[in-house]
Amino acid sequence: MYEHDLEKYWKTVVNTVEDGIMILDKEGIIVSINDAISKITGYSRKELVGEPCSVLNCDICEQAREDSGRHWCVLFKTGRMDRKRCKFIKKDGSTVYALKNASLLLDHQNQVIGAVESVTDISEIIAKDYQIEAFKRELKD
Repeated sequence: MYEHDLEKYWKTVVNTVEDGIMILDKEGIIVSINDAISKITGYSRKELVGEPCSVLNCDICEQAREDSGRHWCVLFKTGRMDRKRCKFIKKDGSTVYALKNASLLLDHQNQVIGAVESVTDISEIIAKDYQIEAFKRELKD
């Protein structure tokens, strides 16, 4: 298989991944998502594409907006985000705990054209951590 052949299969590959993948333009508008983002957030592709990423109410992003600097997003200030714990709100109002990785997308002249984010749902792990802490408190008492 050659690199140019991969273009045909790229969507299948991305939609096979269990982590959510989202591509944003430089203004933070969602331009593409994989199926996992829909599964994690409860929003359909149609509901997310064309919307600002702020629709997900990510707590890390809220911190950046409060900073009121020229960068509307932590990612656009730092250039990348590695394994940051965050939480955001699903369509049904419940909370999703996630690990987020993100990187800027640059054109051939090194100009920012957008960003890509990957989101790993760690809600089950967080719930188990809370449960273990509760058991520890019970045993201590």
